[in-house]
Amino acid sequence: MDQSPPADREPFEFRPDHGHLIADLGSKLHFVGILTILLGAIALLSGLLNRPPGTPLWTGGTLVAALSALFLVAVGFWSVRSGREFLLVAQTEGADIPHLMRALENLRRLVSLQYNLAWFGLILLVLLIVFGFFIDPAH
Repeated sequence: MDQSPPADREPFEFRPDHGHLIADLGSKLHFVGILTILLGAIALLSGLLNRPPGTPLWTGGTLVAALSALFLVAVGFWSVRSGREFLLVAQTEGADIPHLMRALENLRRLVSLQYNLAWFGLILLVLLIVFGFFIDPAH
């Protein structure tokens, strides 16, 4: 049995008040994403410029700055893309659902990154606590 929608069915469109809400979310996500990317660039530059003279490029502080910058740029990139798709939901007609699904996919990537980093941090914390109890600080 074919359950596809009839060919004459109109594509789904959000109501104007929903469009304003979605556009507001998209605009804010876009702004926060751009700002986050800029902060990532600043973090990387800070790590590179503030290392002591004569130290190798990939010292601890510079490596932390590079990893922080990478995280911030990824978060910013997916925020910008989500924001742009949410704005397109509000600005276009006939393609609300595809734009909404692309926005949600980018948000899923963003939250998955945060989720995985949260688990990594939690596991690292547990390991540090467990091994901290078994290591004699006098040695």
